[in-house]
Formats: sequence, structure tokens, C-alpha cells
Amino acid sequence: MEHTTMSFMGSWERDIIAHELAHQWFGNKITCGDWEDVWLNEGFATYLNALVIENFDGDTTFRNWRGSTINNITSSPGGSVFITNTTTTGGIFNGMVYFKDAMLLHMLRYKLGETIFFQAIQNYLADPNLTYGYARTIDLQNHFENENGTDLTEFFNDWFLGQGYPSFHLTWDYDKSSQQLSFTVDQTQSHSSVSFFETPFSIMVFGDGQNPEVHRVELTNNGQSFSINIPYEVLAIEVNPHKNIISKNNTVVLGNNDSVLINSITISPNPTKGNLTVNNPSNIEIYDVNIHNMLGQEVFKSNYVGEAISLKGLESSIYIIEIDTINGKLLKNEAKF
Repeated sequence: MEHTTMSFMGSWERDIIAHELAHQWFGNKITCGDWEDVWLNEGFATYLNALVIENFDGDTTFRNWRGSTINNITSSPGGSVFITNTTTTGGIFNGMVYFKDAMLLHMLRYKLGETIFFQAIQNYLADPNLTYGYARTIDLQNHFENENGTDLTEFFNDWFLGQGYPSFHLTWDYDKSSQQLSFTVDQTQSHSSVSFFETPFSIMVFGDGQNPEVHRVELTNNGQSFSINIPYEVLAIEVNPHKNIISKNNTVVLGNNDSVLINSITISPNPTKGNLTVNNPSNIEIYDVNIHNMLGQEVFKSNYVGEAISLKGLESSIYIIEIDTINGKLLKNEAKF
């Protein structure tokens, strides 16, 4: 527990020290003006702990933190940063108040960029109308808007007031002659409080023997289509590769928008220690199953006849499973450990 000039802690773990130290600024120098806005204290303290992970342990560990945090958030289809039940301790200090709040800040950083994000926070902490006093969410929003010069009402309506998260379905095709990657992004929402999450959206593109490339677009409405010049044949695409956006159950399909194909064919277990099973209860005809590493290189090819596929001999990593069917190709990610 943080107190002015001093923190009381039950242990000396780095995470706790970072969290409670952050409260000297976010909770003591400026505290929330109402329990509805407790994320201004707890969200910042949790995210500053994450920044310690980023700066001490590196990008990979920080990305893993985002991945596990997103898994925690998306374990429920609802949940809002805005506190509606301020009458009980459990209603205020729930799981969302730490994890989704911290990811809200990270998504603002991702949306606005490093310079604007951190400068707006410094401006917030130096605001004479707020320092050693109280703030509401609109006060922080105003500082982000003033520094960025854009209206963030939609962002805060979606991610602060709204509940749930988006799931993305991406359909893509590659034209060798024009070297154009074309893709369409559809979105569903886990909770009815948000009709569409407007957000930056990144994909990682894989080609045979090529270093993966990340491309970013802005999603403002459902079913948007994009075209990007890629000077090599595209083998696979990964959605939200760096875990910068809260999302779950994302799918990627090559040249096929068949929901039956997407939902009927699954792979298990995921992650796996050795064998991989393709579950096909609808008996869609499967021609073969190919496995690529994260560089797009083919590491396994199978003329699929229904047996379990052995991944023995492959290193522990993330692999792209390409399932070629009579209705088109389906791509899924598989982890081996």
C-alpha cells in the first residue's frame, strides 16, 4: 500500500516495488476524483510495472506480458475500465481495474506514438489544476487530445466506457503479377456495448526466405479492404503479432470467406508437446497440411490422410499450419513447447 513519501509492502518483489512506487505519482500526486475513475491510479501503476519489464527484461518479455494480460482480460466477454459498482471493494478493485486499464494505456501508446504518449502524461502530471489534487478521466483525455491534436472520444467510448473486445477475421489473396497483397478485415465484438472497435491494426507478412514484415492500417468500419505492395510471394499472415491490441479468436483465411471452413477445422492440442491432430467433424476434404516456421520456410509437408501429425524434431516455437482443402486454404498458428 502506498502512502505519501512511503510505501508499505508485504514482500520485496520487483513488481510490487514498481507498482507501489508508481503510486507516488499516480495516486498521491494526482488521485482519482471518483472511484469510477480508479484506473487513473491502478492502471498507471500496473502499466509502469510493465514498463519496468520492458526496460529491464527486453521487448520479448514485454510482449509476453502483453499476451498473458490480454488472455486474462479476454477470459470474460464483458468487463469495463469504467467502474459501475462503487459500493463494494470487490466492485472497485476487480481484475479489470489492473489489467484492462494497463492495456488501455498501452493501446493509447500504440495509437499515438511514443513521443506524444509520454509527453501528454508529463503534461498531465504537471497540470497545476490537478497536481496534489483530483482528476477525472476527461482530464487525462484532454491532455492526450491537446498533445495529439485529435479527438479521442471514440477511443474512450470503446475502451473505457465500453465492454469486451474485438475478434478479427482477415481474408487475403496475393497477386504475383502485380505483387499486390489484398486483404479484407471483418470484426465481431464480444459484448453488445460496442458496435465496432476503431483501432490501428497490424499484420505480419511472411514470405519464403524473407524476414517477416509488419504493416499497419487503420480500421474505422467493418469489412474494410486494403492493398499493399509486397515484392515477394506471401505465404502467411499473422494478425496482431506484437499483442498491441486487446483481441481474441482472430482468424486468417487465404482467398476464402467460408465461415463453415473457419469454424469446422481446428487443430489440437495447442500448444503441443509432440503430436498435432486436425479436427474435421464436417468431413471437409483436406488435400495436405504444410507447416512453416516464422520465417515462412516450409519445415513439414504431409499428404494428409487423417492421422496425427508428429512435430518431433521441430524446435519449440510458433508455427504456421497451412491446411489445403477443397474449399480453400486455412491458416492457423500452433505453438510447440
